[in-house]
Amino acid sequence: MKKITIFLLLMGWNSFAQVEFITDVIVHGVKVNNKMVFMNNSPEYGKELWVSDGTAAGTKVLKDINAGSADSTPYNLTLLDDVVYFQANSHQIWRTDGTINGTYKMVDNNLITNPFNYVKTKDFIFFYAGASGFNCCKKLWRMNLNPNSENLVTPENNFVSAEGLIVFDYDENVILFNAKTIANEWAIWRTNGGVSLMVKDLTPKKSDAQPIQGAKLLGSEIYFSGFTTEFGSELWKTDGTLDNTKMIKDIYVDENYFNGSGLRGDFIKIGANLYFTARDNSNGIEVWKTDGSESGTQMIKDVNPGNNHSGGGPGNLTEFNGLLYFTQSDSNNSQIWKTNGTETGTVKVINIPNTNVVYDIFFHKANLYFGMETPETGTELWKLDNNDNATFIRDIFPGTEGSFPGSFFELNGDAYFTATNNGLYSGYGTYKITDQSLTTNKINENAVFIYPNPTTGMLNIPSENKLDINIYDLLGKNVGHFKNQKTIDISNLKSGIYLLKSTELQTDKTFTQKIIKQ
Repeated sequence: MKKITIFLLLMGWNSFAQVEFITDVIVHGVKVNNKMVFMNNSPEYGKELWVSDGTAAGTKVLKDINAGSADSTPYNLTLLDDVVYFQANSHQIWRTDGTINGTYKMVDNNLITNPFNYVKTKDFIFFYAGASGFNCCKKLWRMNLNPNSENLVTPENNFVSAEGLIVFDYDENVILFNAKTIANEWAIWRTNGGVSLMVKDLTPKKSDAQPIQGAKLLGSEIYFSGFTTEFGSELWKTDGTLDNTKMIKDIYVDENYFNGSGLRGDFIKIGANLYFTARDNSNGIEVWKTDGSESGTQMIKDVNPGNNHSGGGPGNLTEFNGLLYFTQSDSNNSQIWKTNGTETGTVKVINIPNTNVVYDIFFHKANLYFGMETPETGTELWKLDNNDNATFIRDIFPGTEGSFPGSFFELNGDAYFTATNNGLYSGYGTYKITDQSLTTNKINENAVFIYPNPTTGMLNIPSENKLDINIYDLLGKNVGHFKNQKTIDISNLKSGIYLLKSTELQTDKTFTQKIIKQ
């Protein structure tokens, strides 16, 4: 029987999720054609355009736009269909499909500086450009898919500035945008690249703030956070016409327009619900939903009770298993929550004492990956499976400081992320999770939660029950005994696989699970 047990354990070891170091280059950019393109700063090339296929050998400079160590500083990388457009040398627009031949200059025009906010319709790519600064001096341009095809859309003598571009009708080349004119200050405008018309001035001839501040196109309507000097920032929608550009609900009622509902424009559509974050007069920032009507715009649940802003409100709104998952602080700590759009269906997914989810959450292959902070490990890599079982994956930077995993992305079927192996920026690199299907340390009703696992020596057991713990090697020899301890030290054991048998002293229930000593 022992031989069978050993065989099964070895099979289990081969299927554990593994974290593989790929490169000391920070791969963080835009995915195109199964590659990542990004800006990297190196002594040899300066700040230039790089590409990665997820391997160390395939992570290299793609185009040295300014030869040698001089910088071209690729910036604002934007994926449109299967091409990434970006700014280089402050006034140029380049494009790349991730290949050398597919990387070339589109615009080199001294009238254009700091091009930004590329959006694509059927025939045009729109963008705005101009001097950096607030509420001033940006012009709307368009180009087609050929080099040197740029044309000015907003004439110099009528428009002071144009920003916040949103595709409204792809086939008809219609976009909506914020425009500041001498006659109307900031208002909502539309254009097809030839004719530009004002849609609505939300605050007639008064507002020095852009009316659209974060938007989501749903069918033939755009939902957005709209700013007026009467209501502040509130929830609006438009179909591109004057009559049907309307405020949905004054969520935060106050005469001072600086006291608006705090909409961030973080809209996400799941099923019949459009979710977003906002605050009202009684509650801090929470998750809301809307069906487009005033009565159908409601706060889902007061997760952090009272009118407070501790923890910054909900973040990382992500669809997972047909539900909305998000991070939020309550009166205790910051954890992952989920909701089906009802108050009773809004629950905390992870509830581990003295922990905080502090980094972005990322969906990949039926798992959510995230960074979570514990007192013993600092911020390290965890995952959540589709049954809401949480798993500690790896202590990349052993100790209490943490590796701060984040900037997740998917490439060729694998999940990647960046982390530091020394707690400093100099230690950052790119890692790959080579197997996402199985775990080392699930939190569920059939096991006692322990972490980190694998471990270099210390194991933490934050159980509320009193436990008697025995550790056995694969031959069945008892190599360690601990009673009613929250932390145990197995640094004296050789590297390998062991069985940890825990018995609840109150109930006499026994659980056995694998641990790995590195």
